[in-house]
Amino acid sequence: MKRPRAIKVLIGLGIFAIIAVLLYWITWYAAPDLIQSRSPSAPDYAIYVNFEQAFPLADGWLALSA
Repeated sequence: MKRPRAIKVLIGLGIFAIIAVLLYWITWYAAPDLIQSRSPSAPDYAIYVNFEQAFPLADGWLALSA
């Protein structure tokens, strides 16, 4: 039985979401200067980093759900 095109699109979007989330967090920890929008000398840098680091668990759940 052939899968409908809509199912193929949804599977593709799920795979894209998984890859995008994984690449974002790998880059965040491995090469933060490539992805962070604030420089370490910015006065609100600590707040920015703390805010961003509140999301790995939620993004992990998103990737798992995808």
